[in-house]
Amino acid sequence: MNYLLDTCAYIFLLMQPERFSSETRSILLDPQNTIYVSAVTANEIAIKRSQNKLHLHCDDYEEVEARGLTHLPLAYAHGKGVQSLPCHHRDPFDRLLISQAICEQLTVITCDVQFASYPVLLQQV
Repeated sequence: MNYLLDTCAYIFLLMQPERFSSETRSILLDPQNTIYVSAVTANEIAIKRSQNKLHLHCDDYEEVEARGLTHLPLAYAHGKGVQSLPCHHRDPFDRLLISQAICEQLTVITCDVQFASYPVLLQQV
């Protein structure tokens, strides 16, 4: 299966992997699954780092490949898809991630309960 880590889940993977359930850990470790990290997440992390709101002990970009994850670029269709989403969630980064997941038919790994308001497959952290 194909999964998309939301930003919070990716940060947990880097800093607090023990927060994942055993089911989610199994998904992440299964070589049959493709786990994506979005360009949206890279942007959100960069902004939080520049505002001193996030301090990572590693290079988050290099960790994507080092951990066998796959980069997911942001496409025009992903941005366009946001306009058709109901406004249950005000975070623009999360709305883009939801749109990407819908467009690319990915299951989102998240701890954000607001994602459940959208027509997207979810795996809770």
